[in-house]
Amino acid sequence: MNADIIVIGGGVIGCSVAWHLRQSGIENVVLIEAGESIASETSAAGAGYVSLWNREPELERYALKFWPELAERSGNDIRLKRNGFLEISDASLDLREMFRAQIGLPATDSQAARPVSLGELTKLVPILDLDAITQAVHFPGSLSISVQDGTRALARNAGKVLLNTTVIGILIRGGRVAGVQTPGGKIEAPVVVNAAGAWIGKVHALAGLPALPMRIYAAARAVSEPLDIPRDFPMMILHYAPDRCVYVREESGGLLFGHVRLKEGNDSLPDQPGRPRQWTEHDLAQTAEECAWMIPALRGAKLRSILRGFPVDTPDTHPYIGETELPGFYLVGGCNQHGANVGPGLGKLTAELITTGRTSLDIRPWRLSRFQ
Repeated sequence: MNADIIVIGGGVIGCSVAWHLRQSGIENVVLIEAGESIASETSAAGAGYVSLWNREPELERYALKFWPELAERSGNDIRLKRNGFLEISDASLDLREMFRAQIGLPATDSQAARPVSLGELTKLVPILDLDAITQAVHFPGSLSISVQDGTRALARNAGKVLLNTTVIGILIRGGRVAGVQTPGGKIEAPVVVNAAGAWIGKVHALAGLPALPMRIYAAARAVSEPLDIPRDFPMMILHYAPDRCVYVREESGGLLFGHVRLKEGNDSLPDQPGRPRQWTEHDLAQTAEECAWMIPALRGAKLRSILRGFPVDTPDTHPYIGETELPGFYLVGGCNQHGANVGPGLGKLTAELITTGRTSLDIRPWRLSRFQ
């Protein structure tokens, strides 16, 4: 099989790259996913928050525009909701200082944030127990999506999609990339994009390149039984220590909640996607208890479904994007749990770089060379 461009990884980043390549006029794009379906790994466990956190503001603003346009243009239901977003904390953090830039935006900016009183917070989220809460910041212009549904909407126009296909080698010819090797044979292409999510480092090594500076986390998201939670329930992050937080949002009348923890090195990562995850009922019960001190409805609530994944972190918490030392072999990933927030922009920039050699944003802060 031959292709113009191969994209490895069927998560939100890989599908965004492939979608933007198709939009730029590249017809013969092959998207390779090792799992049984698109967005079956970390993207499936994504909280789906899209907000101006000011981690990557240009990419975040692009995502805030991109997802509503995709939903409208494609006609696909990505479960987009414009319910706003709340950061809520006890006294362990200073949220006003943390989000000073967003609070300082002019009121006319759709992404301006504002501190809210506990009285206002009660009106926004009646089910909260305010005894442990000292502060909150509201982002009324934020939105949420189903990352899985959004990714699958992208995949519908991502070229030829190969599922259950593992990349076991990177083909090199004449000092540049020439395609990939799979158990079913070779797929040749002059350009290969490594967007393999948690497996990005393993694919990088297949090309004979040095190890990527990265950390891998284990993420768990649980969905409770129906609790009569309204659809306009805002998304929230509950902070209860300087380094501890829990994500919460409405999901089919219940609550989706979750947290992450650092995994020690790559040895604990499954060799291939689709392997069972080693999460215990105790882990998830503990997460529910961590939420219940602010949301009493979660205390003792039964879990309806469990989602798991492996977000990837970089040493400076900024993503990777760009061509590697191997000509024609591109890298994009390391989104630090912000795939829905930065994935559309990273896909756009990667497609621009491949097709024109230029990008609409300066990508030097995100190049791998910053660590070399």
